[in-house]
Amino acid sequence: MPSKNYKVDGLASIIQYSGAGWGKGGTAPDGYIEKYDQGTFVFTCVNGDSATISFTGTDFTLFGASRGNHGTFTVNLDGTIFSPIKLPIPANEDKLGNEWFQKQLWTWHGTQGQHVLNVKNTPAADELAAGHTCFDIDYISWTSDVTSTNDLTIQDTDTNHFSYDNNFSTQIADVSSFDQSSGHVARTNGAAVTLKFKGDRITVYGPTGKSFSGYTATLDSSASQSFNASRPIENDNTGGQVLFAADGLTGNDHSLVLTRNDPRRNQALAIDYAVMDASANGASTSSELSGGAIAGIVVGTIVLLGILGVALWMYLRKRKQKERYNVDLVSADTPFMTQPEPTMVPYPLSLPSSPGVPPPSFEAATSQQGHDRSTSAIFSSNAGSEGGNSSSQPSSHAPLAPGTGQVSLEAQPNPPSYRKGR
Repeated sequence: MPSKNYKVDGLASIIQYSGAGWGKGGTAPDGYIEKYDQGTFVFTCVNGDSATISFTGTDFTLFGASRGNHGTFTVNLDGTIFSPIKLPIPANEDKLGNEWFQKQLWTWHGTQGQHVLNVKNTPAADELAAGHTCFDIDYISWTSDVTSTNDLTIQDTDTNHFSYDNNFSTQIADVSSFDQSSGHVARTNGAAVTLKFKGDRITVYGPTGKSFSGYTATLDSSASQSFNASRPIENDNTGGQVLFAADGLTGNDHSLVLTRNDPRRNQALAIDYAVMDASANGASTSSELSGGAIAGIVVGTIVLLGILGVALWMYLRKRKQKERYNVDLVSADTPFMTQPEPTMVPYPLSLPSSPGVPPPSFEAATSQQGHDRSTSAIFSSNAGSEGGNSSSQPSSHAPLAPGTGQVSLEAQPNPPSYRKGR
């Protein structure tokens, strides 16, 4: 069975923080903030503060830093308490390399199933005395068995999957942190959004920060779970955080309901997008293309039709030119192939009986029969009009000399006997 890796930032609301000491790293000047993943982390320096995460899967890893003021922490997984882990600390906090950040603070490999992990800040007595009392979480990850590794992203505007009650609005002052600049928010207690999906997993994303609220999540007929998107973040509205995640689900059709549950009036429950199994939801999403995808398909189709049209036009133009060239060749060659033998008019042996009447000429005889051809019409490859018919124009040249296929009737002192052309 294939497996999928999940990576969740420390600011995600599915990590439930307990204790008054938790805060977002970097709110005070910190020269090492960029060495954390995404430039964010959550930390506490209060003994006994803890963080809890529920997940389905295996190969769990906790990532964080090991700095000069850090101490010992303890892990409880499914009721089993592991030995306290004392972090090595650098000798000089002023010169920390990358090796002290995004470290694997704790790893575990077990069987596929639902698990609950709790990590607690538990500095030892000597650490308390030395001021080494802090602990931070950069991000966490786990691996879960899935039926397919193909993901399908559903935007908050997809009415085939999302349905909102009347308390939700799309009017958001700062929508830049939302995926595709689109989101739904509600500030009324009890406001609910329902997400319908198929398959063995679902992940819902939205922003977390000071302006966001607590909420409950109810998946199918299971008991509701409580979460809190409110985070002590100076720069509010940290988008793209996990609001809910579940995998290893059985059955096909599922329903997830997120309900705002916070007495504070100005706190908002905000929905950005969801990710689900593409293989299980592909049939119901064939028509759920985004506006950008539809526009891309339309433009691509127009371009393709344009290319085909130009190719067809060039083909027909080339074909027409080829046919015209063939017709021109036939028109030019026709006089040689079909020119009838000129009617031979014998040279008169005696003077005309009627004075003043000129003797008959070849031009007059042939023009009467419709066979006059000029030399330009006979020898030019451009002779002829459309349809292959040669144009008949009076000749502007003198008759050809004997032996060229025509008879010269120029006046001669002693007319010779007629010789047939070669």
